[in-house]
Amino acid sequence: MTISVHRAGARTSTPWLNGLGTTSEITKDTSHGDYAWRVSLAAIARDSTFSTFAGMQRIITVFGGSGVRLRTGEQGSRELHAFDVHRFDGAVETRCELRADPVRALNLIYRAERITARIQWPVLTRSRPFLSDAAIILVYNIGPAVLINVAKNPEIELGDNDLLQINNAAGSTELVLHGTTKGRWAIIELWET
Repeated sequence: MTISVHRAGARTSTPWLNGLGTTSEITKDTSHGDYAWRVSLAAIARDSTFSTFAGMQRIITVFGGSGVRLRTGEQGSRELHAFDVHRFDGAVETRCELRADPVRALNLIYRAERITARIQWPVLTRSRPFLSDAAIILVYNIGPAVLINVAKNPEIELGDNDLLQINNAAGSTELVLHGTTKGRWAIIELWET
C-alpha cells in the first residue's frame, strides 16, 4: 500500500481542450503510457460544451453553486444538483448549462476496458469508517480539515480541496474519517478489470 496527498495549492489551471473552461488536474495513472484514469477539478463559469474523450467514460459531480443541466447526445437532459453523480460516455458531445451561478466539477475520466469506477459523497459524521477493496481509493475533501486513519498508518490531515490517494494492494482496507458536519468529501474507487 502506498499513500500520497495531492495538495490544492500545488495545482495549476489549464484550458479545456476546446478552450471553453479551465481545469486543474489532481492525479492520474500513467502506468501504461497513456492514462487509464484521471481526476480533475473544473471551474464552470458559463454555459459550454465539454471536450470529448474518445474511448473514455466519465463521471462528473458538481458543487459550490446551484447545479447544472447536462444535455448528452440522444440521452436527453439531466439536472445535476450539488453532490449528484452522473456517468456518461466521454466520446458523446455534452452541453453544460448553468442553473444560476458558477460551479466546480469533480471529474473522473477512465478507460472502461481497464477500469471500473464509482464516486460517492457519504454523509459526514464526527467519525465515519469506510471499507473498500478497490485498487485505488481517492478521498477528496471540501471544507474544514478532515483527519483520516488508513489501516495502521499515521493520521493524515486533508485541507479544503486536498485529495488523498491510496494505491491499495492490501485487499479490503478500512479508512476512518474524522471531521465536522460542515465538510463534505467524495470517495472515488477504482478497480482494475
